[in-house]
Amino acid sequence: MSPRKVMALSAQNCKSLLIEAAWMIISKGC
Repeated sequence: MSPRKVMALSAQNCKSLLIEAAWMIISKGC
């Protein structure tokens, strides 16, 4: 695996974690 690919994957993972957290907050708030 190239470093660039690893960076892209970790960035995607971070985004998905943020989205999941946002959904949890939204669903709890509603």
